Amino acid sequence: MPWNRRTVVLAGVLAALPAPLASAENRRMAGADHIQQMAGCFEVTYRYFEDGEHDFFSPDYGLDEPITLQNEITARGPRAITITNYAFRGDGRMAHWHMVWAYLADEGVWRQTIWGRGQGSKNREFRYTCEGTWSKNRWVCDAGTAPKPFRDDGAPFGFLRNDYASLDRRNTIVVTPDGWAMTQQNAKLTDSGETVAYETGWILYERQAASHCRTEPDTGG
Repeated sequence: MPWNRRTVVLAGVLAALPAPLASAENRRMAGADHIQQMAGCFEVTYRYFEDGEHDFFSPDYGLDEPITLQNEITARGPRAITITNYAFRGDGRMAHWHMVWAYLADEGVWRQTIWGRGQGSKNREFRYTCEGTWSKNRWVCDAGTAPKPFRDDGAPFGFLRNDYASLDRRNTIVVTPDGWAMTQQNAKLTDSGETVAYETGWILYERQAASHCRTEPDTGG
């Protein structure tokens, strides 16, 4: 973050705080900076690996090339940031998911909550939430049990899986000036908790010039 009047003022405030409080505030600010870097225009590549038969976005679906997505900060406060992800369709764009970040001062962690929107729906649907600390530019969390993702629940580019009911997921996010990446380590579980399969996911967001993304209004689900 460049040195400007706001930075100088914050630095003075932090210097006056007791060491534990100053350290906590530094962590909050560093996390907020990384989260805000997740906004922008991106070429996005998805890869999932499971067993060779149920691998998501394999060449069989014609989706092995990156797709253009836009992340916008749609709400921001001192301890909360919302990023909305837009996918492009025809002459417009539609909101795909919302990533809501909230800083929990007592625990010193950032909580991430993901809200999705199914195909043909304008309603937000809760996906999962988890908490973690930022260590430099990396954030790790164990989300625990999460609903079956759309890619395995009848998506036209994926599968209709009836052999499992939920995911036990662990996410890692790494942010750089050139973009960010999220990896997932997922166990696919039955209702009784039996593990059906393990899956590794990898999503790479490569930053593009703002002009690469169109900005027409949301066209609906």
